[in-house]
Amino acid sequence: MNDTDKFEDEFDIELMEEIGKQTISQFLEKMHYNEEKTNFWVSQILDTTLKELSKLNKPFKYVGKI
Repeated sequence: MNDTDKFEDEFDIELMEEIGKQTISQFLEKMHYNEEKTNFWVSQILDTTLKELSKLNKPFKYVGKI
């Protein structure tokens, strides 16, 4: 493994946080709180975040829990 490969496989917490924040904003930015929709929103945010993380093609497994 060369140095380039080693750096590409590092876990980038800042990137992960940014993906999470963007996904949350995408779903909730213009919404008004509605208790009946919270489970749906959480599920959608989790699914979308995991899909976006998998697009990075990093050698990690991501787990989300509601």
